[in-house]
Amino acid sequence: MYVEIKTPASGRKYVYLKRSVRVNGRVKHITVERFGELNDLLAQDPDFIIKLNEKCRAGSPDLFSSKLHAFEHNLTAALHNAVSTSAAVATPEGSIPPKSKVLGEPKCGVTPTSSGAAVATQGQAATAPSISLLFATAPTSLKDAELNELFAVYAPRDAALPEKGVLGYIQEHGLVDVVVPAAGVGARMGAEVPKQYLKLDDKCVLEHTVLKLLTSPFVHNVIVALSPDDPYFKYTCLVDLKRVIRVNGGSERVDSVLAGLKATRSSWVMVHDAARPLISLTDIEQLLLKVARTQLTPEDSPLPRTEAYCGGILVAPMADTVKQAQSIHGGELHAIDRTLNRAHLWRALTPQLFGRTELMAAIEQGLSDRRAITDEASALERLGKKVLMVEGSPLNFKLTQPSDLLLTKALLSYLAPHC
Repeated sequence: MYVEIKTPASGRKYVYLKRSVRVNGRVKHITVERFGELNDLLAQDPDFIIKLNEKCRAGSPDLFSSKLHAFEHNLTAALHNAVSTSAAVATPEGSIPPKSKVLGEPKCGVTPTSSGAAVATQGQAATAPSISLLFATAPTSLKDAELNELFAVYAPRDAALPEKGVLGYIQEHGLVDVVVPAAGVGARMGAEVPKQYLKLDDKCVLEHTVLKLLTSPFVHNVIVALSPDDPYFKYTCLVDLKRVIRVNGGSERVDSVLAGLKATRSSWVMVHDAARPLISLTDIEQLLLKVARTQLTPEDSPLPRTEAYCGGILVAPMADTVKQAQSIHGGELHAIDRTLNRAHLWRALTPQLFGRTELMAAIEQGLSDRRAITDEASALERLGKKVLMVEGSPLNFKLTQPSDLLLTKALLSYLAPHC
């Protein structure tokens, strides 16, 4: 990747992050990220271009952190204000506020505190400059005591703390590796290319997903399991990032997951679907924290420990009434067999978090027994293991149908900063 400064007809200079790829024997220059007007960026940091070039040479995912954090901040603000705004306009004297009053003024960053946590007042977007997070430490909403819990469970036994303490270690090394199976073709999407390579703004779905994972300070490496003859990955910006590792996947999702797990190094690992680009950084934090608390001894944990959990997954409650079908006419039509109690039904999301060794053994056992493994939790469930459910955002949906892609594009268009 490289930095380019372009001057359009307006005469203003704008900063872009680009990369060169060879397509059919010709070099093509692809825009990866847009940073905004040069004078505005230099006013915030006179060394902006120098630092940006250093990040490019280092293959750092921090190049994208500002916009990703800004999107999550704007999403949180929009959700927080949606109900109160709707209530206000429902009254006779109510009036619909302009978009800027609902979201706050969109910025390409949020205000970091001294501990690195993001801060924003209700109904108001943060007033940080667009590059506030580009060269800052990765933010987290967790307190020091909670970070200590994560360190106690996920850090290597021989981990040496730097002078900056636990937070400094996490920011430098992360805690867990993430496997992203991406060898599928996504047939139900009906596109000419696999759904993970469909474009969302300047980047494809897979780029959005992996970059979001890398933005979490708790993630070290992301292992992407691809089809051996994948012709698209080389055109993504992920090729230039040091913490993205490519491995060959298999014919089924579970085969790709197992191949990815073999390339991980952390004692605990997460597995995340390539087609879930809207994963929340807060949900990743909470999954790690709540699973960690099930692993601590009673004297170390603020929660009582009853039964051992092997890990946990993100879930979302069922909103619709769920019907179980009874097939008729050879399966072409279906009649209702019965209505299920949705109070006990949850949608399984990702990431799913488990001990590396235990998860690999469970998957290998399931494959040996020729059992269907639909997700990582199912491999452990069949062995009688107890899996924690952690409620996450319903917006962490999987892109399966064209309507899912349309909704994701709408969210990005409405909430992502356009610098």
